[in-house]
Amino acid sequence: MNMFEINALRYTRKTLIVSTVLAVVVLLYMSFCQKADAQTADEAAEPSTLVNISVRPKTVTAVPFNTPGEIDLGSLDVQGLPVSLTEDVTVKAFTRYVDYKGRKIGQVVLSGVERDGNIEPLPASVYSAQFDLETPQLDPAREVMIEADATALSDALRKLAQMNKDKGATPRLAQSSDNDDANPENGSNGADDSQASAYEPPSALNVAPEVQEVVSITTEGCTIRIDQAQGKAIQQSRTVTSKNGASVSESECTDSETGFPLEKSYSVCEDDVDIDALTATGQYLLFYTDAGGSRQEVTACGPDSEKIFTIVEDFASCTVYMDYVAKEAVTRSLLTYQDDNNSNIQVRGCQASDTVPAVELAATTDGCAIRHDFAADTSYQQGTNVYLKDGIQYMVGGCIDTETQYAHTAAYEDAAGNSLCSTVVDLAQSQATLQNRVQIVVDGVTRYISECTPDINGALALTATTDGCTNVSAWEHDLTTGQSFGQERHYYVSGGNDIYVNDCQNSLVTYAHQQENTGWQNHDEQLFAWSLDTVYITPPTGRYDVAVSEVLSGAEKMPYTLSGTETIESGTVTYEECGKYMNTQDVENWKRPDGSTYQKPVGEGTPTGPADACSLQVSTSWNLKSTYNRPARDYCKRAATAESHGPTYYDG
Repeated sequence: MNMFEINALRYTRKTLIVSTVLAVVVLLYMSFCQKADAQTADEAAEPSTLVNISVRPKTVTAVPFNTPGEIDLGSLDVQGLPVSLTEDVTVKAFTRYVDYKGRKIGQVVLSGVERDGNIEPLPASVYSAQFDLETPQLDPAREVMIEADATALSDALRKLAQMNKDKGATPRLAQSSDNDDANPENGSNGADDSQASAYEPPSALNVAPEVQEVVSITTEGCTIRIDQAQGKAIQQSRTVTSKNGASVSESECTDSETGFPLEKSYSVCEDDVDIDALTATGQYLLFYTDAGGSRQEVTACGPDSEKIFTIVEDFASCTVYMDYVAKEAVTRSLLTYQDDNNSNIQVRGCQASDTVPAVELAATTDGCAIRHDFAADTSYQQGTNVYLKDGIQYMVGGCIDTETQYAHTAAYEDAAGNSLCSTVVDLAQSQATLQNRVQIVVDGVTRYISECTPDINGALALTATTDGCTNVSAWEHDLTTGQSFGQERHYYVSGGNDIYVNDCQNSLVTYAHQQENTGWQNHDEQLFAWSLDTVYITPPTGRYDVAVSEVLSGAEKMPYTLSGTETIESGTVTYEECGKYMNTQDVENWKRPDGSTYQKPVGEGTPTGPADACSLQVSTSWNLKSTYNRPARDYCKRAATAESHGPTYYDG
């Protein structure tokens, strides 16, 4: 058999392997879909002869999408087999991944084992595995486990071990005879060059052998020439002329008729990202598959001018950054592009946008009130920051204390000398107690911040109590300053009785507002939600809700997060004759802050079907009379049914 016939057989064998692998990965995918959608019925248990087979990639290896690609695996470990059979063995395999309901399912099929250039094929339908992938690549740190009957794999490994052993053994040469010298072809059986060169004729031979000239074509010592213009890797060969086993002349290596097509591989090359130019260029390398089925790479990764992707800014996934040092609101964005697989590739995280300039932060007290701290005898002007973007003013957070403070003073009279409060008269004791109000001066204007309160330094000792003033719903609740005012009333004791001198009024005891998230106000069209918060206080009588599930001042927009795309049934059907088609639509799955998903329609999908929507009914009646008259029949009479949407045929 010459080199051309050997190469042809190798190519045929590889074609069969690839075809088998394609069939196996399709069966794997169908099997996975069935297992993912429904649990199978209980199966009868049978004795198992399966063992664990572990392989790992030699380097981080990209896994192609849908179409299987060849890979070499190493670190073969077969349960029950000695290490001497698996060491230095390269596992030939095919791999790919498929997208199933948003999951990446990796699939690996073993096709053969190689050792020292010798290859033994494996039945592709036996050694296969599938598993979840986070990223479309195989990592040496993660083993691929296959559970299968190891009989065929064990036989192949033992054959390789025997080939390796035979290759390293010293050949034995048969003793020649007169007949052998007379006919040099007898007993040769295609011996290799090493045996021919080691052969020495017996010293007792006196008759000179007949000179035999042999012209052979060999690829030994010749390289494979890469011709990118023709898209081929061409095996070179040379002519060797020998006489009686000794080479007498050799030609130069020239192109032979054996060639291997050059193919492009994108999976092992990363896209060339140029952020300055806002482009990402797909890259590939050229490779060919040699006669032994091994992949040979002939170029480094280079750009493909037909695969240039535009990098765009994604504002929805980033929040506005507040730079309080520079007093700016900075719009941030991600940089992404969409590759050949319609996957969004992120090339830069959230950073200041290159196209939207920062806007100035402005301090303001608009919308903010004055917070009163009666324990510290001080009131604080509250304020916040705002910025203007796209004609809309945004508030940055809630109101907080500023450096502007106002001291508390007790006031008994107004500027005209009139009493601010009535005098509390104790008729039983004939004594009176003055009352005052707490005041502050804001921009030269006096403001009273408390109700009339008896002066405890007066003649009578009045006592403050919350009795009768515990109706929290009647209290004053100031959402702008985040505090609620407790209420009290005052009394003195006369004749063993409590005499109240005033009604329930705000006391100097305040309760800070607390808040908790109780839901979200979703805005699906704009892909964001407002936080709904409940504001409450905890007075001695127990928790009281001041505001329930409201969008509070200063609440931030919480953007939705894109979690993937899918095709779903739209709920409508289309009929074509007896064919029923379920209409579908493509949707983007946006995750809301509350964990639910908003499915945003982005286009019509491919209808599924057809399903048979017609049914056939045949009825027969017989007219049994002594005289039989055959009635006229209409075999084409149809009756449409609402359930089947198809014709019904009647006979008779």
